[in-house]
Amino acid sequence: MKKLLTTVMVIMLALGLMGIILGISVGLYRNDRLAQLQEIGSLEENLQKSGNYTSAADLLLRSNLHIFLLGSGALLTLISAALFLINLRNSM
Repeated sequence: MKKLLTTVMVIMLALGLMGIILGISVGLYRNDRLAQLQEIGSLEENLQKSGNYTSAADLLLRSNLHIFLLGSGALLTLISAALFLINLRNSM
């Protein structure tokens, strides 16, 4: 049982940290791409297209994927830390 809890904690921590890192990376890419589009003046044209996404870049520009990744990563990391503290308390 203790090994299972440790394994779950490590997996959740790894997924949480990956979510945080991916969220930051996607957010930085999105901000950079929006700045480039604004500089060339095609931001309004690009964002006012129909709801169909033509590429992965459009999906990243129009969605809030980075916020979802950051939120889920932070939640998984906090749950993993809580499980660690519960496990520490039970071992004493």
